[in-house]
Amino acid sequence: MGDTSLASLELQVSGVNRLVFDPALRVYDLWLPAGTTEGTVRAVPTDPLARVTWYVPDGAGMLAGGSLGVGGGEVTVDLPPDGFALYIGVFPPGGATNTYIINMNPVCPQGDVCANGGVPGTCSGDVCVTSCVPTAEVCDDGVDNDCDGPVDLDDDDCTTVEAGSDQAVDEGVSVQFFGEVRCACDYQWDFGDGTAPETGTLTPTHVYADDGFYDVTLTMTPSGGPSYSDALDVMVQNVVPTLAASLDVSGNQVTVVGTFNDPGTLDTHVASIDWGDGENSAAAVTESPFGPPGATSGLDGSLTGSHVYTNGGTYTVAVTVEDDDFGVVTDTLVANVDCGNGVLDAGEDCDDGNNVDGDGCNADCTYQFCGGIAEVPCPDNFVCVDDPSDACDPTMGGADCGGFCEPVPPTVDEVDWAITNLYGLDWQDTINTSSPGSTASFEVYGLPPGQGPYLVELFAVSVDQQVTCYGFAEVDVEAGVATIVDVTLDCSNGALLTGVVRVGGFNGNGNGCAQLVRVLVRPLQTSVGNDIDLSVQAFDEEGDSIQFIWAGTGGSIADPTAADTTYTCIEDGDHTITIAVSDDDFDVCVDQWTVLVTCVEANGGP
Repeated sequence: MGDTSLASLELQVSGVNRLVFDPALRVYDLWLPAGTTEGTVRAVPTDPLARVTWYVPDGAGMLAGGSLGVGGGEVTVDLPPDGFALYIGVFPPGGATNTYIINMNPVCPQGDVCANGGVPGTCSGDVCVTSCVPTAEVCDDGVDNDCDGPVDLDDDDCTTVEAGSDQAVDEGVSVQFFGEVRCACDYQWDFGDGTAPETGTLTPTHVYADDGFYDVTLTMTPSGGPSYSDALDVMVQNVVPTLAASLDVSGNQVTVVGTFNDPGTLDTHVASIDWGDGENSAAAVTESPFGPPGATSGLDGSLTGSHVYTNGGTYTVAVTVEDDDFGVVTDTLVANVDCGNGVLDAGEDCDDGNNVDGDGCNADCTYQFCGGIAEVPCPDNFVCVDDPSDACDPTMGGADCGGFCEPVPPTVDEVDWAITNLYGLDWQDTINTSSPGSTASFEVYGLPPGQGPYLVELFAVSVDQQVTCYGFAEVDVEAGVATIVDVTLDCSNGALLTGVVRVGGFNGNGNGCAQLVRVLVRPLQTSVGNDIDLSVQAFDEEGDSIQFIWAGTGGSIADPTAADTTYTCIEDGDHTITIAVSDDDFDVCVDQWTVLVTCVEANGGP
């Protein structure tokens, strides 16, 4: 949570010296000269990233308001003639808030008579009126409002009622009020939230059920006379709920339960669970909001959710509850999922620790058993990998295999690749892997040294469009050196594909000769009779014509002098492909790069 305090708070009003408030306080009371029409407020938060706002309520909504901006600022405010309260809000990053309140009250105008018997025009009293009633009233003579003489300063004042200062509190807090009247009379409190008025006490307490602005009124009625009222504002701020969650693991099924408490008893809530395996789900919430009034004990609620994992392992489970005012709380749990108990229980095809048939257990679970315990074929789109710890013959295959069922790698005809860095480099191309023996591999020369790390990404979609695979790695390059990067592609069906990338750093000679700028060879492996795509880019700072020569061992080049051509595997084994460029018919100026490739006899994709 950010710092919600103010570093400074000032008010400049015409005819009054600049007022500097103590930021350690939150509520301020001051009197203004009669006829004051505007003032300038300056507020600077302690946290420079906090946003500062101002707001003037009028009892039925917002009279005026706005923002001082991130880091604070100043604003000139029109001052109503009858006084008002100015709210300064501080909103740092992270969700916390704080409010400062300046109560501005007008000084009596010249010529009015003060109700407590002060000299006219001096305004030494608290209440100012312009007529007889009740400026000359003896409050205890048994007759109210009869203007029967000057006010006895030692007597009670039948017109004075004080509700107290404005307050800012959090949800769930019991608000203490302190009222004042100066005569024997009836009085009642209206707390502004629709609850029944409270009588018989000047110091009631009240708990609000929800955040918001509330107008609280204290009304006094002397015996036989009219009623007098005073009001104050209460700002109730939202509070984030608290949460305690736990989980139960049964094989590969995990159940989460949780309880939460919100000081705002009228708040409603939603809950969600991130299961840590890429799956998220909503949790079922049970609650019964109530109020007004609220309660200091708050609102209690509960949640529950369950999930079946397809693979064993350790997962971080995040349980989140959010209230209707965007207050969010998260509890993090760890689930150790056991995908097998060594026994094929009755009714299950997969040893996942429970007896639920067909519940999705697959990749990492011991699916088959050997030696007479149970021998069950692997499901569709899975292949059996023999468990070397048992006595089974690995040649038994999927029909009777004592090993593990793993997803079959998808058939991929092409793999997209991209290399990027923070300096704006973005190279992209495609590897043709449709030929037997072709792998998700390529070599590229020409990356600028010293601008890493470079992000290498590989992406593929299966031929049937059912499986997607993605992998990435970071690498730095050296000038004139080929660096090998292994990239593992995680597939959506649980299978893994292996990609191999070699990257070479640009090695410019700066001697006026033609230079290699980019060399691209892909794939780096295919089978005999199939092609490897070749392309080159070169530059000559003098603008001379550039010649290209491709040469390769163990195969043939379709057009050795073209910038874009192909190499065809003729002999199996490891071979080299070399590209050379020149601007003087390869007499003196020559720049070249050599790439290692492999031709295989065996069939198979990446």
